Amino acid sequence: YIIPDSGVFYDLTAKDGNHYLSKIMKELIKYSGDNSKLLKTFCKIQNEDELYKCFLPESIFENIKLPILLVQNLYDTAVVGSLYREDCLFHKNFIDNCSKKDMDAIYDIGKTYISKYRQLVKEHKNISAWIPRTLGHTFIVFNQYYDSETSKPKGISLMEMMTQWYRDVHAGKKSKYVNELIMEEDDKHIKEY
Repeated sequence: YIIPDSGVFYDLTAKDGNHYLSKIMKELIKYSGDNSKLLKTFCKIQNEDELYKCFLPESIFENIKLPILLVQNLYDTAVVGSLYREDCLFHKNFIDNCSKKDMDAIYDIGKTYISKYRQLVKEHKNISAWIPRTLGHTFIVFNQYYDSETSKPKGISLMEMMTQWYRDVHAGKKSKYVNELIMEEDDKHIKEY
């Protein structure tokens, strides 16, 4: 089983016009030396300048056949704040510090991500996703998400969801229980936990 905790990123353009994810990934590849040759053995992308795309979900999940459960806040602060430069999210009371333009940009990032998650789940039978419309970074490593009432989208805690996903995987079926969270309509509401 594979359960990445807040580890799925897409290469979107930041509000300043830059592609920060590609810059970061290109640097990692540059410093990995001969390991980039290994990357080319399992990735269809062979162009040196686009090799970073091998780490994007569209490429990496293509070669993985194990059951995968994606767990991530839709408004992940590492994604929205750091990669797309919506810095207002890093203030304690972010709603008061973000302008309407900032909030609209954040919602747009969320809409793009939810669309991409839906596509991944639809195209890959081994992938399920639990993506609550919340702000933060990581779920599994922080204990407050295990039992907290505030972290129960649709009344489902993280542990209940993971248990149900595990049961569904062992029963040989796609976890509708888990995936329905990404199928609901976006209500333009971010929960701050």
